[in-house]
Amino acid sequence: MDAAKKQNAAVVRVPLEFLDGHHARQGVICAALEQLATEPAAARAAETAQLVLDYLDNEMPLHIADEEEDLFPLLLQRCGEDDELEAKFAMLRGEHEADDILLQRLQMPLREIAGHAVPVAPEVFARDAIAFATLQRRHLAWENGTILPLARQRLTAEDHSELARRMTARRQESSISE
Repeated sequence: MDAAKKQNAAVVRVPLEFLDGHHARQGVICAALEQLATEPAAARAAETAQLVLDYLDNEMPLHIADEEEDLFPLLLQRCGEDDELEAKFAMLRGEHEADDILLQRLQMPLREIAGHAVPVAPEVFARDAIAFATLQRRHLAWENGTILPLARQRLTAEDHSELARRMTARRQESSISE
């Protein structure tokens, strides 16, 4: 079983720490994309591109679902209007939509690099890869600086248990469908 499938089948015991760890992996993916943008024919580019593709195809959709389907709604229940979370979550959902557009454009060039070829349009790939990494870093800074600390303050023990249960079930369902 490869690392992505192990991750998908993982039992989530401490959900906020799990999300925090996932954010660290996203930072690694951003750095890998930036490296591929500048050196798409580097010695380890094919391996790096495959790592990025595995993340984008397997882990990122689960993480987005963890946030949009579970964490954000729980926080909305626990926070007041003065926290202005509706507007903040709308912004994050909009960023996820922008991410999707860039992801679609990154798929083919990443597959080309993973197949030991230079992308057909390397300058377009570089622009999109850097734009995606930039969006992700801004998104991560906001989540790590605002959302996760707020969740640590406001979510109850029952919320943590429910969040862990739902995140685990999502990964188990994902590993079954693979």
